[in-house]
Amino acid sequence: MKNSVTFATGKILAILGIASLTVLPVFAEPARWKANVEKSTAWIFLGSNSDLQNVGVARVGGTAEFNSEEPTKSALNVSARLPDGQDLSFKSKRIDLRADGKLQVVGEMTLTRVERDAWYAPGEDYRGPVYGEPRVRAVTREVVFVLPAVESSGEKAEITAEATLALENFPELFAAARQTSWQPLVQNENCEMPKAGEDYRGAICTGRLIEPAYQTAAIRIGEDYCGDEWSAPSGDLMKLILRLDLTREKLG
Repeated sequence: MKNSVTFATGKILAILGIASLTVLPVFAEPARWKANVEKSTAWIFLGSNSDLQNVGVARVGGTAEFNSEEPTKSALNVSARLPDGQDLSFKSKRIDLRADGKLQVVGEMTLTRVERDAWYAPGEDYRGPVYGEPRVRAVTREVVFVLPAVESSGEKAEITAEATLALENFPELFAAARQTSWQPLVQNENCEMPKAGEDYRGAICTGRLIEPAYQTAAIRIGEDYCGDEWSAPSGDLMKLILRLDLTREKLG
């Protein structure tokens, strides 16, 4: 009797052992996520420690990988399309786990701009500047984002990653943020075409309007209004905030 109980117990333990070996690799695998471009945004703040103001918002796309078993093997690769023919991308190179449990993501951020030389020849037949061929210029700097650790389970996730830069860290990005003609964004835009009629005015669209807070506050409409003229906040500090809406991708 004793031998049969021992055998049965050993058999159960063996089955549980096989089951655990089957489950463990699933949790150890990194989870790959895709950023929802319609809901993911990059926010740029300029100013000083005591006065940071939002000057620009852009949509963000890309992918992220989070390994709950080995957080340092995670990855973050995202990009944003900025106004005026500019692109901003970030690719992680190294991820460290901080003492507070957050991830410190070290990577390369690249600002790409399309530029054209302009020639001015005022005269009786002057019709404006003459532009040369477009040239693509790119500059890459090291940037560090901090974000909370993300669990590998679940189909959806929302994370916020933040990076703080001084002027000397990325002067080209400071110049681009101050000179760019930032435009409002519409999240979750949904447009429907109504039936044609006497009062037809085109598509009816709904969504959430997002616009830079500083630019909105700076514009004042009055009798002497002459256009959207504004100057970016002074200061040598920039904060980049990525608000990513992620959907888990199926691997394999």
